Amino acid sequence: VAVIIGVWVGFAYLLTEGSVGFSAIDWFGVAWKPLLVQLMWVSLGLAAMAWLRSTGLSIGIVIAFSFGEGILALWSAYSSVSLSVATNALFGEITADVSGGIGFGVSEPMSFATAIVVVLVWTAIGAGAAYTGLRYRDA
Repeated sequence: VAVIIGVWVGFAYLLTEGSVGFSAIDWFGVAWKPLLVQLMWVSLGLAAMAWLRSTGLSIGIVIAFSFGEGILALWSAYSSVSLSVATNALFGEITADVSGGIGFGVSEPMSFATAIVVVLVWTAIGAGAAYTGLRYRDA
């Protein structure tokens, strides 16, 4: 992901004319959000690997969790801790009111600060589960 972001930044820098280019701080702002989200998913993947000891199964479980989590994000009780809602809030206000009057749907946007906390907590959970699985599973 870091390499892809770097290539994109390189193309943007080369193809941008005049003084409309980003400063170094702006480029950092472009890069840190996807890297944080990638770190979160890697920590969850490592946790699955540490506990299951199977690469294919771990990848499948994390992808299934990703899809299932996206569906659970529509549930208002879960949306406050949803990775999907937090990721969307990191990259901008993306909201959809799909409740249809039945109390099921994301209608309140998550704040940027809350999104960072949610992503960091999920990252810590993944890292802690990976550490615990590697440390104690076969001990």
